[in-house]
Amino acid sequence: MSLLNDVKAALRIGHTALDDLIGRNIVGAIADMENKGVSASWLGTDAIAAPITIDDVDEDKLPSAAFGPIVSYVLVNTLLDFDERDDFMRIYESQVCTLLNGPMNSVYETEG
Repeated sequence: MSLLNDVKAALRIGHTALDDLIGRNIVGAIADMENKGVSASWLGTDAIAAPITIDDVDEDKLPSAAFGPIVSYVLVNTLLDFDERDDFMRIYESQVCTLLNGPMNSVYETEG
């Protein structure tokens, strides 16, 4: 499956009407994580320079730990009403903080 289809499945979306918007939000999530300090090399993006598309994302290099924040970001920016956005945005921010504080970030890479 493609990253787009995986995200749609996680959000239980079975139609294609939102594919373009979801694809743009997947790219937005990756760019946002990079802007917050998650290593571009860890995300497999080689430092994204906008504009990019969903086709530019190498899902084979994208670690599974990045999938949760991507789904949360897409949910917040695609499907939620204004009243629900703040709570789910906090979830996304927490997931990104977990990535930043975890061993998958280049700050924690060790020699040897």
